[in-house]
Amino acid sequence: MVGGRPPDVVNTTWYEDKKSLRTRRVIYQCLRRYRLVSWQLWKVCGPRGNWIGRVPVCEGRDPRRLRSGDLEKHLKLMSKNLKNGFRRFLRRKRPVSEQTGSIEP
Repeated sequence: MVGGRPPDVVNTTWYEDKKSLRTRRVIYQCLRRYRLVSWQLWKVCGPRGNWIGRVPVCEGRDPRRLRSGDLEKHLKLMSKNLKNGFRRFLRRKRPVSEQTGSIEP
């Protein structure tokens, strides 16, 4: 997908889906596509609202209710954790030749 909005995602809460490869892949793609850091992260919106901000990023709390300093800290930490976690996941599960390729299945 070139530009535009993030891919459509089934709008379930992220708790049941926490380990889902598809969810992690979608979030990682969004992080990479928009080069998101700090407060910009929760502005990534699906078709029905800020699904990436509402649950994965702030662990169930609406990011708009946090004080701005807390929000900044939280989002930086979460974006870093998501990226690092996904890199580790790729190293563990895929052959070396695929690591540099796209993350699409």
